[in-house]
Amino acid sequence: MILVIFLTVFSFTSAIILKDNGYEDVNIVIQDSVEQNWTLIERIKNVFTNASQHLFEATENRVYYRKINIIVPKTWTVTSETSFKVPSLTLTGYVTVEDGNLQSPYVKQQECGKEGQYMYLTPSFLLTTGPTKWGNHESVIVHEWGHLRWGLYDEYGLQSKFYQHAGTWEPVRCTEKVKGLIGVGERCDGWSSKQLCDIHNTRQNMNEDCRFCPSTSQSANTSIMSYQFVPSLTLFCDKDDPATPEWKRHNRLAPNMQNEMCGGKSAWEVMREHEDFANGSSPVLHVNTNTTPEFYIIQESGARRVFVLDISGSMSGVGILSMDLFRKSRIESLHDTGVYIVQEVLRNGSWLGIVWFNSTAMQANEIVIITDDSVRMELIHNLPSKEGGGTCIGCGINLAIEMLEAKFKSAKGCEIILMSDGEDGYENEFLNASQRARSVGVVIHAVSISQAADPRMISLASDTGGKHFNYLEDQSGISFAAVFSEAVSGGITETGNQAVTILSDSARISSDRLHFAFKIETGLGKRTSVSVLTPLNTTLNMTIIGTDSFYEYSAVGKYLTWTIKHLGAGEYNVTVISSYNHTWDYIVKSFPSERHPILVTSRLSTTKFDFSLESVDLPVLYVDVTKGKAPVVGAIIEARVEESSILCTLSPKNNGQDPDSLEGDGTYSVYLLPKCLTNGRLNIRVTVNGQANDTSVIKSINGASAIDAGEEESEIISDSFQRFSLPEPIYVERFSTNTSDIVAPGRITDVKILGIETLMTLNGESRNFTIAWTATGNDMNIGQASSYEIRYADDIDSIFHNFSSAYFLDIGNVSLTPKQSGMLEAIVISVNAEKTYTDTAYLGIVAVDEAGNQGKVSNIVSVVVAKGFRMSFEGETNNTEFEDEIITSPATTVTTETVTATTVATETVTATTVATDTVTATTVTTDAVAQDVSSEQPYVDDSHTGLIVGVSVGVLAVMVVVVGLILFIVLRKRSKQFTYNASLMGHSTQHERAFVNFVAENT
Repeated sequence: MILVIFLTVFSFTSAIILKDNGYEDVNIVIQDSVEQNWTLIERIKNVFTNASQHLFEATENRVYYRKINIIVPKTWTVTSETSFKVPSLTLTGYVTVEDGNLQSPYVKQQECGKEGQYMYLTPSFLLTTGPTKWGNHESVIVHEWGHLRWGLYDEYGLQSKFYQHAGTWEPVRCTEKVKGLIGVGERCDGWSSKQLCDIHNTRQNMNEDCRFCPSTSQSANTSIMSYQFVPSLTLFCDKDDPATPEWKRHNRLAPNMQNEMCGGKSAWEVMREHEDFANGSSPVLHVNTNTTPEFYIIQESGARRVFVLDISGSMSGVGILSMDLFRKSRIESLHDTGVYIVQEVLRNGSWLGIVWFNSTAMQANEIVIITDDSVRMELIHNLPSKEGGGTCIGCGINLAIEMLEAKFKSAKGCEIILMSDGEDGYENEFLNASQRARSVGVVIHAVSISQAADPRMISLASDTGGKHFNYLEDQSGISFAAVFSEAVSGGITETGNQAVTILSDSARISSDRLHFAFKIETGLGKRTSVSVLTPLNTTLNMTIIGTDSFYEYSAVGKYLTWTIKHLGAGEYNVTVISSYNHTWDYIVKSFPSERHPILVTSRLSTTKFDFSLESVDLPVLYVDVTKGKAPVVGAIIEARVEESSILCTLSPKNNGQDPDSLEGDGTYSVYLLPKCLTNGRLNIRVTVNGQANDTSVIKSINGASAIDAGEEESEIISDSFQRFSLPEPIYVERFSTNTSDIVAPGRITDVKILGIETLMTLNGESRNFTIAWTATGNDMNIGQASSYEIRYADDIDSIFHNFSSAYFLDIGNVSLTPKQSGMLEAIVISVNAEKTYTDTAYLGIVAVDEAGNQGKVSNIVSVVVAKGFRMSFEGETNNTEFEDEIITSPATTVTTETVTATTVATETVTATTVATDTVTATTVTTDAVAQDVSSEQPYVDDSHTGLIVGVSVGVLAVMVVVVGLILFIVLRKRSKQFTYNASLMGHSTQHERAFVNFVAENT
């Protein structure tokens, strides 16, 4: 019999805690997309019991799972001696079990060293007995736990499979101790492997079909963050330092995500900075410590909430810029919006009580379960409509906690929806209530009504695991109803069965007529509600016209909600006519008719930002667009930053360019630039549009690596769709418009070697490397930087940690002017040497603006060189057969233009820009150019060079002729190879080339 635990006995929190080396409240959430299956519960217990011991050993006997909660959906039938259940709430850092489009286990990550959003597992993965294609279950869980808990990243190759080092092509892996095959095919044993994948031939690029296949039978034991399907890889790697055993040392040379996102730090370096291990936390335990977790099977129930509403005298205020002919006071707005929330948003089966507060607090409505319209009408009757008195926020919170404890014996997991427009005037009461809320485990969601609201409400929400929102009367597009709806959270087990917001807006026009349109895609429209809110009691007439449908409805009141049981895919036009001129708020919501709808969630990197000279890392907005949990790419995102004095529009991108960390993962990112900031509270609203056949669902995500990692085709979304999302707002302090330019260019993240050409000269070997990247901007990724600083060194630490000390690649009098953000840059660097190429040089780039601000160092590329090498800048180029490798994502520009490039490629590549920009590569194959690019000289070693030199010295006349011919051929080939195409590069004449040599005295 499955027992649902009493809340008075079962201590439940929304976040994982570490207590005496054991993790408690590890929440495993089974979504309602999963059919009821108690065998799955037993498999979860078995898998995580083994994973607990595996985690203990991987962390060198430091941490394990002590208490795990398995949360089942409301739809499951649970045998229980009591109906008492855990209320709906928002969790952080949890494990979700879903029957979705994706099969690979993975974690939705945020930043290096920070907790991820969730770990995704499928029932099929958990129900499999024996090893899976991703490895043993416990190895996969520990690998993903590294992502989820400590913010570690994968150590296997992602965008780059090989890199040059010490005279060879090295496969991307954590340590060279991991053995395996290099070749083609799933097992690296294709018939052409030896011919195509010669790791010793660094004179040309490694074939793109080559890969590294680690052996599943070997003795190497680090690192589990790389190929976790190899049974022996059970530990985390540590610092690359002589004090670390060689077998455990992290490979910071490899171009993998761990090095890219964590600045070359090893897993243990990041982990030791985490609170789980910092300052002596989690000391080593005895090897025989019992690591078997306790499991609690609980069921999510309806939410338990108390509305704590401000009725102080300041609630009589209105926005000074309001255009309403009949302006409502704040208390009226609160009341009318509360009516909409109680009537249309709160679900049957949820609990609600109401508290009013001013100088004191009073219970306006006891906590009741919502079962029918009569209960809703009672709650509506007790919403506030009059104001007066002071502001005692703490009084309201304390009374709400007392009501929850009296009704449910405990306030743990229950929610308080706090709304206030002013500063609290009762300091002791506020501090007492804040401490009490944290200690009893209640979750507080706070809504600030006006800029004057107490800023401590922001931290009060975050400290209790809740969210904070603003309603600012003078903003142009965010209605009180949209804000209130966001504060009323949904259930954690029904993320795929909740209404999605298609459209939400405010029409700040004085008219008796409103027009708007919305789109419904296939899989949505099971139950669609169209709501219009007005400031006056009036007669409202609504018509909705679709391709094959017509609806008409009327009502009298301050709002009208029309719910249609089913709408087919298509666009619908809405017209609303009222009896008076006024402003309008409107919201369109719809429930999915399939298990995996398109979902949009948005969040900021920080909700508090101190804009000072010491703090210039700008906030970042992240927008996740998924179908279920599968990424949706190709969507058009618009984010509007709104406050009475500013209106700023931004376009988040999922192109892998700073601040976006990974192309194609469904997370669209953008910086909030200073032009979008001001002091105080700022709201951000996000709209998402997908055009039919222009968006697709990615079914093969960068999750745990598999032994046989087959690529799944993406799914084209054939319908247009739209969504609305409201992230938590940001509170800005110490912002000044008089501040000089302190925003640096963005970081370049995609430097790569596209082409290697090797030539033999009388003085030895010469190699040309085509280096390409995407241009960043003047202020982060907006605009155009002023210059580039390119440096190289024979040790990677100089580039990582002391960039200014590395060798400067001086390009002489040649102007390498950065292009507009998002455009393609390509240059040729020549490396000349007299000896064999067996050493390595590392190269990085920073962009610089006109004020001298330098961006962060780019990702680092390595090239094989020889001792005493000479590196020189050869010039810019677009003349490369690898141009299709450069264009891997939509280019980001700020203007509308069409650019044509002439290349020797045999295909046409199109890149889409922010607006409708197009970059087209036109294929040209002339004999002269083709011969120049594709020619490759046979390898000649030092003995051959000596022979050539000896013969030349002996026969002076012959030497003069030979040298003359060679110089003529080389100069002719250089001239053809670097001829500028004016339409792409922005110049009308052939680019002047510089030959400025710098000798690195390697020892």
